[in-house]
Amino acid sequence: MFKKLSTLLLTIVGLALLVFTGGRTLDLFQLILPDSQAVAGYFALVAFDGGLFFWAMYFIHGAEGSWQRGIAVLLTLIDFVAIAISFTADMVLEASYKGLIKAPANITMSVIIALAGVICLNVGGVVLAHLTDPKTLQEMRDKNTHDRINDLANERIAENAKLIAVQIADAKARKWVQEAERLYQVPNLTLPSHQQLPPPRETSPEVTGQLEVVRPGSPLSGKALNGHQGQE
Repeated sequence: MFKKLSTLLLTIVGLALLVFTGGRTLDLFQLILPDSQAVAGYFALVAFDGGLFFWAMYFIHGAEGSWQRGIAVLLTLIDFVAIAISFTADMVLEASYKGLIKAPANITMSVIIALAGVICLNVGGVVLAHLTDPKTLQEMRDKNTHDRINDLANERIAENAKLIAVQIADAKARKWVQEAERLYQVPNLTLPSHQQLPPPRETSPEVTGQLEVVRPGSPLSGKALNGHQGQE
């Protein structure tokens, strides 16, 4: 009973503080932005008070894998610091306009740069959260492996092409000469000596290692006998 009540009160306090800091952040943006873009200040809250709530909930319920959880924690801390900066800057500027304090001369420029940086970091965090999805990482890993296999295959093809290119080129050139002889009916075309095509390779008979049996009275038997006598 008391645990649920304390959790409810803690949630109410947190929401009330977010509403207060969100109002200060909105006032700061409306102070910086022109009157025609005052509505844009509401969208900017997504990167500050809204971002703090979103990234915290994303870490608890949505993030998968160490990359996404790390991004969620980092952006939660960044948005917390951003809320502190915007809240403090709005308070200082309002007090300076009322004459209560004298604000530093370069505070406006520093605040604008800080606000722009926070928004850019939140945009980058959203992009990285999608890129580091476990399924996306698995697809990227598979594609990288496939690309490496294709690259290696292309290297092997290029190496083999260098070895067989000359033989294929000779065969194509010889075929072209034969077609020219047949087309123009000029047999036995001759090329200059430095352009002579190498003759096609002749396959040597396969040596099987088997002994041939020669019958008496066959021509081979006389040759074999004469050869044997000559050796003696």
